[in-house]
Amino acid sequence: MFTMDGWSDVMFMMRHAKKSTAYDIYFLAVVYIGGFFVLNLVAAIQFSYYNVIKMERDKKIEKKKDLEKSLGRSVTNKPAGTT
Repeated sequence: MFTMDGWSDVMFMMRHAKKSTAYDIYFLAVVYIGGFFVLNLVAAIQFSYYNVIKMERDKKIEKKKDLEKSLGRSVTNKPAGTT
């Protein structure tokens, strides 16, 4: 049901089988809470991935600054054979 595929069909089958609408509350709660959980999980994974990329970029920048400082000049990313 967390995938949101066909949950309403299952809810209506339970309603008709048990002749009660009490299961509607259960299904709606599971879908809403599950949906928020999945959304937060995806957001957390994206945030974590972004932080890893940012840390790698910061390390490269720091290495470049250290190299520039040790050489006493600016280091550029020019292709070979260009002036």
